[in-house]
Amino acid sequence: MFKCLWAIFLSPFIVSEAFIFEARRPIFRIDLAQHGTPSTRVQQQSTPMTIARAQQSNADPFRPSKHPLDPMVINVLQRSLFRSSSTIEDVIAEAKLKRASDADTDDKMSSEEWDIVEARVRGVTENRAELEVVLQKATDAAPWIAKFRAGGDFGLPIEAKDPTELVALNRCECLLALWMLRSDSEVAFMDEDRLGVLTLKVAKEALEKIDLL
Repeated sequence: MFKCLWAIFLSPFIVSEAFIFEARRPIFRIDLAQHGTPSTRVQQQSTPMTIARAQQSNADPFRPSKHPLDPMVINVLQRSLFRSSSTIEDVIAEAKLKRASDADTDDKMSSEEWDIVEARVRGVTENRAELEVVLQKATDAAPWIAKFRAGGDFGLPIEAKDPTELVALNRCECLLALWMLRSDSEVAFMDEDRLGVLTLKVAKEALEKIDLL
């Protein structure tokens, strides 16, 4: 009788410890970009604390209390490359009007921030052909992309001039990342696997040969 009562008393603590162990159990991830085969690198599962730290580390250093500019650049760039026959100035003006009607008072963009958006959109648009060549070379150097049919994650195929919305978005992200890498800017919006491909040696060498307009 005493043993049963003792077991009932301890059961909450046993369950609690089991839960803690489960929460801390490591998981394995596939690092294809660097090696082309599954790796054994261990990565801890996210917790509210690590998520908060990750969000804080990804904050824009120039406007930490606001959202980063990258999503806006990618959105405008997608319209500039795939959805509009208008000039870059017209696309930016349209984005400004939409932003003014949607944004909260505390998240308005300054003229300097719009200058950054326009510079990045213009940089990618005017150097699109050269950047697409680099993108093709980078993905060709990573055999796992074709093996796992992951070309769409990089906006491939390049010759597709009217891709799906998701493929177009992915190509814009990759071209923007390449332009920023060529300009020695930090790329904080891209996942590790794709960024690993875009920073392969063949991609770096091809980027260095580009004279940005």
